[in-house]
Amino acid sequence: MKKIILAALTAILAWGNTAFARDPEPVNRAFTWGADVGGSVDMEGHDMSTLDIDAYFGYRGPWLQIAGIGAGINMPVDNSYRTFPIYGIVRTSFAKGPRPVFADVRVGCVINETPDGETSCNLYCSPGIGFRLAYGKTYASYLIVGYMYNGMRGKGYIDDRNKEIKGLSAAVIRLGLRF
Repeated sequence: MKKIILAALTAILAWGNTAFARDPEPVNRAFTWGADVGGSVDMEGHDMSTLDIDAYFGYRGPWLQIAGIGAGINMPVDNSYRTFPIYGIVRTSFAKGPRPVFADVRVGCVINETPDGETSCNLYCSPGIGFRLAYGKTYASYLIVGYMYNGMRGKGYIDDRNKEIKGLSAAVIRLGLRF
């Protein structure tokens, strides 16, 4: 009986090592693209929490899930401001091949529009930590939790309490697909 239990445990451990060691996502160099939806919660108190849609494309390699460019539309839910980030994106797990946890960094500029029609271009930065959810040979879904900074400032950027906006900080969550 002990031999049967020992053989079964050995078989289970051997299967577990091969099942988790194999890499279902190809690591070869290729073009990749993706999109995500999410939202941000304003941490400055300016009522600028947003619903976000982003799309990106770029290069995928052994150490990179993506290195490319992207753009988005961020729509505040409490007012008529609009922000349009345009950024470079780098996503990596700091290891050769895909891993369940990765870093996602987006840096660029953001075009901010006020309800009065004033437009400005400011710094945009959004680092985050991602978690791979489902994956296959041609796709991967993920969840990213992070931070977003929008350098929005100027005479037209005033919140509902007549307080001048001098940059926005927000907590961000994104759900997306990469192909």
